[in-house]
Amino acid sequence: MYINNYNFIDRAEDKCFDNIDTGNTDEIWNISSDAIREFIHYIYMHFDIFKLIICYSDGTEYNNYIDRIVERELNSMYRMYETLDKKGISYNRVAKNELHMIIHAYYACIFETVLHDFSKETALDSVQSLSSFFTAGWRKLLQI
Repeated sequence: MYINNYNFIDRAEDKCFDNIDTGNTDEIWNISSDAIREFIHYIYMHFDIFKLIICYSDGTEYNNYIDRIVERELNSMYRMYETLDKKGISYNRVAKNELHMIIHAYYACIFETVLHDFSKETALDSVQSLSSFFTAGWRKLLQI
C-alpha cells in the first residue's frame, strides 16, 4: 500500500519533466526539495507503520522496502536521461550501480529520522540539510 501511494512524488516527477521539457533544469532541484518535505509529512502521518517497516520488517514482504523505493527512483532517473537526450540537453550519465548507491544512501538518511525517533520538526530540519547536501552532489555529478 505505502510503496505505491506517493502521489506527491508522481506530481513532483511530472513537474520536473515539465521543467526539463522547457529547458528550465535549475527548477528541478527546488521541486525535489519540496517533494522530500512532503515525504516527511507523509511518513509522520503514518509514523508507526514506517517504524515497523524500517525497524522490524525482516522476514516480511517489506524487508526490502528501501530497495523498492530506490528501484522506483532509478526508473525515474532513466526516464530523465531519455528526456534530456531527446531535448539535446548535455549531462553526465551516471552508471546504474552508482545511481543505486547514491539513491539508497539518500533514502537511508531520510529513514534515519524514523529509526531514531526524530520529532517531525527535527526531521523536517534534517531533510532540509540532506536536500541541500544531495542537491549539490547531484548537480556536480550530473552536470546539469
